[in-house]
Amino acid sequence: MGRLDNGETEKESVVAEWDVGGGARPCSSEVREEMDSQMQCDCISQDRSPRSGGKFSRPARTKLVAKTKKLYVNPSCAKSHPVCPKVKTPLENCAPQRQTCGTSSLAKILSEPQTHLNACLSSGTRFAQSSKGSPQPSTYLTILNELFKSERLTELEKEVKSKTMEALESLSRKIEEARLQQEHLLQDSRLLQRDTLCVDAEKNCFLRVLRKQSEQCKKKHGQLWNQYVQDLGEIIRRKQELTLRFAKQTEELQTQLFQGKIKQSQLEQQFQSMEHISSIQKSQEMKIQMLEKELEDVKAETARKDHQAHLQFLQRKTHLMRQIQELRSLQAGDHNTPEVRQKAQLFKSTAKKVNSEYCRSVCRENQELQEDLLKLIQEYYKLESIKRKLEMCKERLKEEQCYQEALVRGRGQLKAKREKSHTCDPCPPNQGVLRPH
Repeated sequence: MGRLDNGETEKESVVAEWDVGGGARPCSSEVREEMDSQMQCDCISQDRSPRSGGKFSRPARTKLVAKTKKLYVNPSCAKSHPVCPKVKTPLENCAPQRQTCGTSSLAKILSEPQTHLNACLSSGTRFAQSSKGSPQPSTYLTILNELFKSERLTELEKEVKSKTMEALESLSRKIEEARLQQEHLLQDSRLLQRDTLCVDAEKNCFLRVLRKQSEQCKKKHGQLWNQYVQDLGEIIRRKQELTLRFAKQTEELQTQLFQGKIKQSQLEQQFQSMEHISSIQKSQEMKIQMLEKELEDVKAETARKDHQAHLQFLQRKTHLMRQIQELRSLQAGDHNTPEVRQKAQLFKSTAKKVNSEYCRSVCRENQELQEDLLKLIQEYYKLESIKRKLEMCKERLKEEQCYQEALVRGRGQLKAKREKSHTCDPCPPNQGVLRPH
């Protein structure tokens, strides 16, 4: 078992050296057969040597590794099977073409990466074909079976042979996985190159759109400037019209002021007629307060009556419970006489009557209290509506007073302006009104 473990480690070291030395480097089938046969011979010789003691010697192991290195670094193998060129990333391929813009440059960008994509794909297919054309592990197995027949081998050699066959099978599986991974990477590179082409096309479209928008903005700037000049002339013309309109409006305001005086006198008369509303409002507020107090008193009275009735009910209940306990004690004492039964029935009937009468009285009182409460609530809502109406009337009167005061102030200001205009410039009153200052 020790020899087998050493053989496995040596095989793994050889495979690792092969991977580090250049990946899946395509060599000839003769070289691989020679390497495998030498590895088997070395393993068998070490197994058969009596001095090894069940373990490979260290010089033989290093010698085997050196041989495999020589075989896989042989220049003749490299010349006979060229290595696949390095595939560039999509960003390296599309980097020089991103500086162009316009329709002709877009056509160049679309054509050049396509040719490079085809070249990369052809190189990838060549590499896949070379990996497919490499010797299959079945040839190794046939050679091993021919060289080392199971009839001539010992048990240890058979174990070594089976392990080498397993290692070769795992190696073939790894080669197949690497080939599949390469195909996936090629597909990803194709998708990335297509994405870069789409991004470049979108970038050029955005540049064209931005140029068009900049030209449109310049045109719009000129149009807005011309519009501004026209609007300025229109504003000056409207200013002159507004000055004339202001003069006319001042005359109209004077007429409105005269009408306001007439209306003020009418409102004063209405205010005097509506002075009694405040007294009505106060009396209604007093009624509302009294009703609220009555409502609170009714609630307290109902709670007190309910408590008293509940206490009476509890007292009757305790009395009846005592009587029932006495009856039960009599029944338990085998005094089951007709007199006792009659007495028990009488107690039960009286208890039911008392309970029903009490429930009826409580329900009747509750109904009466609810009716009283509904009446009080209706009166409360009526008084609230009257209160709102009075408040609205009060606010309306305040607004009318403010309007009258504003009219008085405006009239005083107009008089003061008229006096100032007469003192400063002795000209006709109409010309003095036309001045906007």
